[in-house]
Amino acid sequence: MKKLYSTLLIISVLALGFTACNDDDAPAANPLVGSWNVTNNMTITLSLNGEPVSYTVFGNTVFGLSEEESEAYVTEWLQNQVLGPIQANARIEFRADNQFVVGTPGMQSSQGTFQVMNDGAVLRLTASGLPLSSYEFDVLSTACPALKLRHSATIEILGAPQQYPYTVELELAKSGC
Repeated sequence: MKKLYSTLLIISVLALGFTACNDDDAPAANPLVGSWNVTNNMTITLSLNGEPVSYTVFGNTVFGLSEEESEAYVTEWLQNQVLGPIQANARIEFRADNQFVVGTPGMQSSQGTFQVMNDGAVLRLTASGLPLSSYEFDVLSTACPALKLRHSATIEILGAPQQYPYTVELELAKSGC
């Protein structure tokens, strides 16, 4: 009889152990994982002091450029100082191993790592060969089909008394939504 109780006790403990382990504690799927398309009409909203402005106004106000110089200079500045690996007409693939690859037709693809920080509120992209070591964005939305990102900072021009707070918002479209 003792052997029967011991056997039943062992079976009960094992059964309890199997039912206590489930996959509820598995990490949630990262909503960024997948392919995101950046098109020529990638939505970029550039603001100064909370007001949307054109590249021309931004270039003239912040950098003191002429109307003719502003568009090209601000486009290059945005790419180098704000967008980094995110390029117009590209496809960005975020992988589950926190790697990303950017493919742009006619250009060499770039790759790097990404981190989602602050409970999904901040996205950091890190890639070699770019002007900055990393690029950070506030994540506004990851709901299919759009990834909405924002970068806010302040430009301080040496020797100038004024600071220029600016915001860049962009939206990417996810494939397969």
